[in-house]
Amino acid sequence: MRARQKGGIILLSSMVAFQGAARLGHYAATKGYALLLGEALYQELKPLGVAVLTLCLGATATPAYRQAAGLGKELLPVLDPDWTAKKSLRQLGKRAVYIPGLWNQWVHWFLQRFWSRTARRRLIDQQAKIQLKASS
Repeated sequence: MRARQKGGIILLSSMVAFQGAARLGHYAATKGYALLLGEALYQELKPLGVAVLTLCLGATATPAYRQAAGLGKELLPVLDPDWTAKKSLRQLGKRAVYIPGLWNQWVHWFLQRFWSRTARRRLIDQQAKIQLKASS
């Protein structure tokens, strides 16, 4: 890609990348890593013509999500994977980080501006407990 001076890289992250979370520590850490790596690669490769986008997904109805959470038990809107992919591909080359879905964008904006890190951590822990209980 560097030699051709064109191309694109999409990294998958998660909304939990912005906040540590009990019961999700390893998952949050790996998604945080993907977010930071994507931001760095975006800056590094943009002048070379290579687009980098990090997707911070919320609940998306993938097979893994269906197995882990069980569809029909979710507390928040769940995005369609095909819709998410189409919307996300349109963002490649336009920005470093994209959060698909208006609900997810609003929640991220609201929590980052009006809730402390401690309050966000507690909220995610409560939601994880509920989701784990619902999937049992």
